[in-house]
Order: sequence, then structure tokens, then C-alpha cells
Amino acid sequence: MDLDMVPYGGEAFNTKRLPLPRLECYTSQQVALKNLGETVHFWPTRRKASARAEEALPDASSPGGLSTGGARADKNLERKQILQEEIKNLRSARGNSVAAAKTNYGSAVDEAKKQVKASLALLRADASSRRKEENLAKEEQEIHNLQNIRAEYNDLRFQRTQKELEVKKLLEELEILGEDLEEDVALLEQLIPDRDYLQEQAITQETSVEQETRKGSMYVHMQNRAKECEDTANRQVEELNQEAESLGRDLQNLEIYLRETRRMRAKSEEALNWMQENYNARSEEKADRLGKRREVRDQVGRELAETRITMKELKAQWKLEADNLAHQEKARLDQEQSLIRQAEEREVAEEEMREKLERLAHTVGLKHRDEELGGPLAS
Repeated sequence: MDLDMVPYGGEAFNTKRLPLPRLECYTSQQVALKNLGETVHFWPTRRKASARAEEALPDASSPGGLSTGGARADKNLERKQILQEEIKNLRSARGNSVAAAKTNYGSAVDEAKKQVKASLALLRADASSRRKEENLAKEEQEIHNLQNIRAEYNDLRFQRTQKELEVKKLLEELEILGEDLEEDVALLEQLIPDRDYLQEQAITQETSVEQETRKGSMYVHMQNRAKECEDTANRQVEELNQEAESLGRDLQNLEIYLRETRRMRAKSEEALNWMQENYNARSEEKADRLGKRREVRDQVGRELAETRITMKELKAQWKLEADNLAHQEKARLDQEQSLIRQAEEREVAEEEMREKLERLAHTVGLKHRDEELGGPLAS
């Protein structure tokens, strides 16, 4: 981890970093040299200025020159030591802040791992709840299918009742036809002796006519009338026989249909009873399972809601702590920057003081030389 980078703001596991300011102070010329890739030594301006001041100082042989230069060097040394101590203090403070940031970052990472594990557990719970909901949906679909089967069963029962009503109507019609057939048979039985009587009458009439009017037209007329009556009676008998045969066939067919209908009715009743028992048993079992699963689902939903509320509270607490740490770090950085600005201002003041001292020393040196030589500056 780069020691110049520390976490700040946002979530505890945010990857953003705030660079710490460098403690070295550079001039614009040194910054340009550093951007060009050249090596810049620390405090070069001070060394150059001290070198120029030493060059401008008078020799040790000149009066007052050595004492003035020694006092100035002592002051510069004291200021240098003070600045070095301040720099050491700033560096130690930065090291402490970096260590604290490391510990905070480690704790934030641990908290983030815990949060990820909790979220994974929640996702697994959500997946299991989704699977449970899918199973419940499948069971509800099966119940819906059973309800559809029940509706079809009711439709079949209604159709069966309709068929039974139709069969009853057909049986009633058949009974009516049977009664009509019996009446027709009775009529036919009544007509048979009438036919025999008519035949006998025709024979007697024929004999009498033959006896009385064998050669007359009455014989022919009576003979034709007898034939017509015989033909009519034969036709009626044949028609009645055909109707009786057709009615007998219809009766047999109806008896077969009734037997088949009763057999199918018994089978359908057995199947429907079995389906009803199976449906009731499965409905009871599924109702028990659905009740248990609904209880489990409600309990899981309550636990999930409580977990989400707890996670929201923990996130809010973590965010508040992170914001407090970010504010503290910002205040510390502002303090360090203010100390650095004070050091820069102090260095600028020292530079100005050194330049003034150089000019003053130069002027004093020239004045001493002019006094020795008797020049114009002596006055």
C-alpha cells in the first residue's frame, strides 16, 4: 500500500484515495526541474543563499566582521534546527495518521467482507424462497388442473343425466309403441275371425250366386268384391306383421342399449367415486402442506424484513463513521497544510532577511574599506 494514499469519504470499502501533500517545499524553478526528471536536493535555496552571504561577508581581519557573521550563522542554525524539528513532527504525525488510516482501512475491509457474506446469505435465502414460491405455484397449478378435472366430471355427470332423461323418454315412447302394438295385435286378432267370416260369407255367397245367377253379372261383381276384401285383409296382416317385427327389433335394441347404459353408468360411478376420494385425499394433503409452507414463508419473510432493517441501520452507522473519519482526516490535512504554509512564509521571510543582511554587510564592508582607503563613503 502506498503510504501517501489513505481512504476518505463514502463507503468504508470505497477505493478512492486522497494523496497527502509532500512536506518538501520547492520553488517554481525546482518544480520545473523536477518535472523534467532531474534530481532536486532538499533546501537548495537556503544553501545557495548562505553561500552568497558567506561570500559577501568581510574577512576575519576586518573589525566586527567575524562577530557579525558568527551571530548570523548561529541564528540560521537555530532556525534550521527549529524547522527540522517541525518537519520531524509533521512526518511523525503523518506516520501516525497513515497507521490509523491503515487500521481503519483494515477494519473497513473486514466489515465489508462481513457485509458481503451477509448479502450472500440473503441472496441464498431469497433463492430458496423463490424456489419455494415456484413449488407453491406448481402445486396451485395442479390444484387448478384438478378443479378443471372436477368441472369436466360435473359436465360428464350433467351429460349422463341428460342421456338418462333421453333414455327415459325413449322408454316411455317404447312403452307407448308397445301399447299401440298390442292394440294393433288385438285388432289383428279381431280382424282374423272377421276375415274367416268374410271368407265363409264369400263362399256361401259364391255358392248361392253360383247357384242362383251363375250366368249373371252379379256373380262377377261379388267375386271381384270378395277378392278385393281378401287382398285388403292380406295387406293389413302383412303390414301389421312388419310393424310387429320392427317394433320387436327396436325393443331388443333398446334393451341392449339400456343394459350397456347401466353398465357404463356403473363404471362411471366407480371411476367418479375413486376420483372424488383421491381428489379429497390429495386436497387435504396439499392443504396441510400449503399451510405449513405458508407459515414457513411468512416466517422467512419476517426474518428477511428484520435483516434488511438491521442492514440498513448498520449501513447508515458505517456511513456516519466514515463521514466522521473523513472530516477528521480533512481537518488534519488542513492543519498540516497550514503548518506547511507557515514554514514557507517563514522561509520567505528568512530569505528576505538574508538578502537585507547581505546588502547591509556589503554596504558595511565597502564603508570599512573606504574608511581605510579614505574614499567618498567614509564621510
